Amino acid sequence: MTATITRALRGRRLFFEVSLKSEQAGRWYLIVLSGEALRGDPLVTLSIDASLPEGISARRFVPLRFAGRTLVQYYLIAADAGEQSMAIEVHREHAGERLDARFIAIPKFLAALMLICLRPLVLLPFKSKLTARTRASFRKRLAFAAIKLGPRLSYAAWLRWYDRWEVAGSLRPASVMALVFSRGEQDRAALAATLAAIEAAAGGAGAVLPMTIIDRSVGHAGAALRASLAAATAEFVIVLQAGEVIAPHAIAAMVRFARLRELRLVYADEDRVDLAGIRSDPLFKPEPNRMMMLSGALATGVFLIRRDAIGRPGDGAAEFADALRLEAWLGLRAEETGGGAAGFSARLPLILTHRRPDTATPPAALLSAIAAAHLGPAWAGEIEQSRLPLRIRPGIAGKAPKVSLIVASTARLPHVRACLTAVLEQTEYSDFEMIIVLSQQAPPDAVQQEILAPVVADKRVRVVLAPMETFNYSKANNQAVRQSDAPLICLLNDDVAPIGRDWLAIMVGHLQDERIAAVGAKLYYPEATVQHGGVIIGLSGLCDHAFRFLPRGEPGYGKRASIEQELSAVTAACLLIRRPVFDAVGGLDEHFASAYNDVDLCLKVRKAGYGIIWSAQAELWHHETISFGQHYADEHKALADRDIGIMRERWAEWCLVDPFHNPNLSLEVESEWELAFPPRLDALPEALGLVACDD
Repeated sequence: MTATITRALRGRRLFFEVSLKSEQAGRWYLIVLSGEALRGDPLVTLSIDASLPEGISARRFVPLRFAGRTLVQYYLIAADAGEQSMAIEVHREHAGERLDARFIAIPKFLAALMLICLRPLVLLPFKSKLTARTRASFRKRLAFAAIKLGPRLSYAAWLRWYDRWEVAGSLRPASVMALVFSRGEQDRAALAATLAAIEAAAGGAGAVLPMTIIDRSVGHAGAALRASLAAATAEFVIVLQAGEVIAPHAIAAMVRFARLRELRLVYADEDRVDLAGIRSDPLFKPEPNRMMMLSGALATGVFLIRRDAIGRPGDGAAEFADALRLEAWLGLRAEETGGGAAGFSARLPLILTHRRPDTATPPAALLSAIAAAHLGPAWAGEIEQSRLPLRIRPGIAGKAPKVSLIVASTARLPHVRACLTAVLEQTEYSDFEMIIVLSQQAPPDAVQQEILAPVVADKRVRVVLAPMETFNYSKANNQAVRQSDAPLICLLNDDVAPIGRDWLAIMVGHLQDERIAAVGAKLYYPEATVQHGGVIIGLSGLCDHAFRFLPRGEPGYGKRASIEQELSAVTAACLLIRRPVFDAVGGLDEHFASAYNDVDLCLKVRKAGYGIIWSAQAELWHHETISFGQHYADEHKALADRDIGIMRERWAEWCLVDPFHNPNLSLEVESEWELAFPPRLDALPEALGLVACDD
């Protein structure tokens, strides 16, 4: 079968639109591309309208691989009947503009064999006991893997296409000074590399930078740092550790970014570089947030700070660049008032620092002392100092506030008794109640009474009825909340059970920060892989969970699976929220009877100016969807389409950019920590006076 392709030229890129007719849907194909447009070894990406589990529609970009002069894509699944569209993008100029595509139908068994060979990860569930839960997990992995169309390109290829910038024209920053931190003689080679990079960046920006080296081996480094800042006249200061090598366009880009956004502090993405100049391990960062900054995870790489925003740094801040960067950000954050967003600072999503292997890392105790000073003597938590990033465990100062655990349930399956009993017996918190809400008018029948008998025997438990014709998760929870007088509400599924006894205390501890209004937990499938690591807006086309299927104990990308951090949304399977905020934003939207109600709630909370924390330390098991099944079964596709439409219309601007997910990272399901092809930078480089170069 040969497809007719419509061609469009957009600047330096060629776009080809392909339509799949209804009779082609629901089959597996080998895609073969050929033609003059493929000369010169270009990068080619494929985006396709595809259907994912639960009716989520997504457009995803997938790099394609060459076989000689013919481009071969391993497989494609067109999941639904009806027309689907594809877009093929050639990422460079070509003399030839002809592109042909053939779709060769292949049997399902061959497609499955190719899938297994190319994606061995889908076989992992068979290492554990093949329970119904495990089989469901396997089927879900298989479905997700089927949407991952083919091989990924290397980081070197990504750099070739998306990280080649030069400063356009005569862009000149305001005066900038450089502070470089060194350990003396042992940093000789690292320091030389850093200073050379600064000189190259200053020359490219059309400016000469004054540089001060803070040498902690000499002594009195704190006094030297304070004297240098007091004598400086520069508008901005860049802060580096010996061994951190900045890109030639780094200074110009950061200064322009700070001015455009009226920022007092800017940091950027980074990677590693070996002594031979080979780059690897990119670290694409989220927008700044207090909990992640406190851990020290965001204190690496070049920082640009307005000189008058640094204040008078302490002696500890003179020991390492990371220490000054952390102290400066926390100091500025302490001055801010308002919601959870850190409006004084931002992340510039460009790789501007290359970290050499001889770059020194500060001791955890040093950063811990700076974090503790920011939190103050009244803070009741703990900071683990044994490693970086730091683990910040919040505590509760004074009397623990009352929490109402709201559990919507059918109370007809054995797991309900086991999970709710576990919550009651294994939760180490002084003041909580459990409200079980049944979506029915009649009192519990014999089956429900048997299931709930050992649970309601606990004096902290009461059962309420929420009459409704058809089950509506949002309505059931809203009605139960109205019967609570607690200042804190925890929405909890009836298929969730604690791992640690301190889960609720940790979540309540995060609400000691008045700018935080909601907290979510880290949830695991029974086979000890992550089910919920927070929600990324835009993932899978609308929203999805991060770190899904990551084994328990693994730190994840950038060690983020182990760090308390602010996110855009968390799941209501275990969501703690301030009651006044819940009421102020209207609670759960009852238009969303099954899904998206929690994400909608979280986005309303963020729009109101509050932050939302995902806690990596509050851990629970989650037997996902045992009680109510999948959010949208096949017969409810129309309802799914309606809900997705409401979400996209209501949160159109929010869905474009999740501040806590870097635009250089993918939005493909289960690939959220892989490289984006292409990055979602839009016109940002041009706004900073940067142009892509071919050399």
